[in-house]
Amino acid sequence: MPNNGEMINYTYTASGAKVRQQLETDGRGGISTRRDYAGPFVFVNNAPGWVSTPHGRFVYVNDGWQNEFHLRDHLGNTRVVLFEEEGDEYKTLQQNHYYPFGMLIPSLSTTNTLGALKDNRKGRLIISNINPLP
Repeated sequence: MPNNGEMINYTYTASGAKVRQQLETDGRGGISTRRDYAGPFVFVNNAPGWVSTPHGRFVYVNDGWQNEFHLRDHLGNTRVVLFEEEGDEYKTLQQNHYYPFGMLIPSLSTTNTLGALKDNRKGRLIISNINPLP
């Protein structure tokens, strides 16, 4: 449990598939973020969040879908995240480099000022991590 009184609760089916994730705030009156999972579809606070694809995902941003590509290494780790801008241009959201034993190298890894996948995307959508594809 983090120091700020927030707690994450997960709900799974009997077969182990994740159905819901809730971020609960202790003293502020309940659930602040809720994610519902239905196969490749994720809904954040009852609104479309993203759809997982074999090569990345489609993220719902400002009444439209944004295509993200995840470039992975031979172990399945996401090394580069690109998003498609208008006019068939791509911008790097995140780039990860790892030590041979698996720890992230912070000095070589970059996150774009747009916020990448771990941050706020300028208030449009909060995504806490890259969910692995099935």
